[in-house]
Amino acid sequence: MNYQAHYTNLIEKAKKQVLPEETYVERHHILPVSIGGSNDPNNIVKLTARQHYFAHKLLVKIYEQKCSVPGTDKTPYYKMLRAFTAMIWFWGNSTKNMRKPNICSKMYEQWKLDLLVYNKQCHEKWWNSLSDEEKNKYSKKTSNSLKKHFEIYGSWWKGKTHSEETKKKIGKANSIQQLGKRNSQYGKHWWMNPETRESRSIKEGDPVPEGWIRGRCCKKS
Repeated sequence: MNYQAHYTNLIEKAKKQVLPEETYVERHHILPVSIGGSNDPNNIVKLTARQHYFAHKLLVKIYEQKCSVPGTDKTPYYKMLRAFTAMIWFWGNSTKNMRKPNICSKMYEQWKLDLLVYNKQCHEKWWNSLSDEEKNKYSKKTSNSLKKHFEIYGSWWKGKTHSEETKKKIGKANSIQQLGKRNSQYGKHWWMNPETRESRSIKEGDPVPEGWIRGRCCKKS
């Protein structure tokens, strides 16, 4: 079987496919970085979870065929094996070092979607458990870490711009967020302390500090 041809067809199909906005996709390096590929946009394609699974399975077969002499020149083959087996790691007790080599693409895709939902729920639960002070402290810590990273390594976005198509998608997403529950301020109102001139956004139904009135103002300079 010509695995290279199947791989090429898969990549070319993915480049042309138009998926619904809510479709879960994963970034895939056409020529893997571990064997000389780059992070150039031309070497990256968005694949569905199932397509990503098949792509790495085909890469294993492609480089297995190129290893003509057992025990020699197998570095690319073993790198593709490691990449593929990382995708099918058994999600359980890692200390048992268990793998599921017979996992199918549908199962892989479903597990990835389930994990996304689970991670989102855990993050929301954790975030909602924090006090305003803890949230501010965490946000400042994250911001300072990013600033330090950019000072040392520079911004990956430097010199790049969004295409007109991407700008339209961002604009559309932002407009949707501002129209409904995806907006972080949905269901919240501004309250202020007349004495300290402090303002705070409080969710409807949550307790309001004693002495605060509806409205917003700036602190005294």
